[in-house]
Amino acid sequence: KVAKLRSSIKRTGFWDNLVARDYKGQIQIAYGHHRIEACKQEFDPNYEIDVILKDLTDADMLKIMAAENDAMDVMSPMVINETVRATLEFLNDNPDEHQKVSHAEKGKVRGHNASVDSMAVAGFLDWNINRVEEAFATMRAMEAGDIDKDEYEQLPNQTVASKYRQEIKKNPIPKEAREAVVHSIRTGQIGVRHV
Repeated sequence: KVAKLRSSIKRTGFWDNLVARDYKGQIQIAYGHHRIEACKQEFDPNYEIDVILKDLTDADMLKIMAAENDAMDVMSPMVINETVRATLEFLNDNPDEHQKVSHAEKGKVRGHNASVDSMAVAGFLDWNINRVEEAFATMRAMEAGDIDKDEYEQLPNQTVASKYRQEIKKNPIPKEAREAVVHSIRTGQIGVRHV
């Protein structure tokens, strides 16, 4: 993503399209983290960019971040997991919001055996319930020590990461062998068909 943005900046310059809020005297970016990294790599440290400041709540920040990331070609497992984790934390800190979203989602997810947390997060972010359920399954596997977080989050997308998680669950293999598989996937030596 950063490489694509750097290429775009070289061709057309940097468009000041970062949205942020003033949070306790600090600028907190709602989206544009990849753009900032591309600018850091393209320009000298004194280069200045404009930021669009908005009056945004925590809920607004999460929804904007999730929508912006969802618009990317393919979201990384790291971004998905962190967005789901942060959203659940926000909803747990705001029980009224959690309850409201959970009830609204129950009607939309008929026949799906989703947890209340999954339904609430999917509803709040307007994400597919399967994406959220996969993120929760992955986080549980990480907490149990079945999957190494850093290893998993290097995988290119959630489809590949989900297949990887399921394979590890079926056939536990030593860490060294898992690292080799991740490296092979990342370098294109092992192809993974997208479903």
